[in-house]
Amino acid sequence: MSQGEDERLRLFERSLSRFAGVLGLRVNVELSRKVEEVQLKIMDDVTKVIDKIWSQGLTLQDLLARLSNDGVLREEAVYASKAIGESLNPDSVDDVLARAISGDVSQEGAKSALIAFQAIARAYASRYFKENGSIEHLSPYCPLCGAESRTMVKRGDKYVMVCHLCGYEWVIGRGSPVCPFCGNDNKFKLGTFMDKEWKYGLMFCQECGSYWRVIWDEEMASAPSIVLPLLAMAAERFRTALPKDIVNGSQEPGAEVSLDKEEDETEGKE
Repeated sequence: MSQGEDERLRLFERSLSRFAGVLGLRVNVELSRKVEEVQLKIMDDVTKVIDKIWSQGLTLQDLLARLSNDGVLREEAVYASKAIGESLNPDSVDDVLARAISGDVSQEGAKSALIAFQAIARAYASRYFKENGSIEHLSPYCPLCGAESRTMVKRGDKYVMVCHLCGYEWVIGRGSPVCPFCGNDNKFKLGTFMDKEWKYGLMFCQECGSYWRVIWDEEMASAPSIVLPLLAMAAERFRTALPKDIVNGSQEPGAEVSLDKEEDETEGKE
């Protein structure tokens, strides 16, 4: 492991252990650390490829196709399978990944394929952020990988959405929160349930009936982007307090590809 990988892994583990414990989230830290170690190695491998072809203006889909054609996707998925002890047929990687992305994770090797895919998406998002920063994008869907996010984080005077899959952050509003689903910014039409210290909570929109999780605490927001959606899950304890007409409450698919956890949902409003 390189020095850079080691430093990032320590930050990941420290943030996960500290904040998950404070928030009452039960997380398999050892397994999460192992998966993160695997992903960091894959990310560094893929970054070398990205650096060589970035000037071609590639999208994440272009990158995946390139890595598939060159055999890199297969190699990284097999590496992930060996690291976590999962059986994976090298010749079936593309098919297993395609099915897993569409929601079918029943095939053998699906977890390994998803771990490799997420690492590739994270590497792409990291390079995109380096070149473009956080773009303004009024949508709950990640502009890079298309995954739906329900995690909002306050950064200074900006509110950003954080993708649970690739970790990219995009600006959703400035000065005050905005509903990422319909763009409603009327503070009288936006409701909030939060903890007593205003660290995290749930917001909901009375215009479209959507809800999402929010992290206001600056210290908590300093955790690696890929950890933030998991930490925000602590706000699910306020779900039972939501108005009955807030119906857009489905869980995002694949939200915890890299983290093995048990949710600790408690009823109540603080």
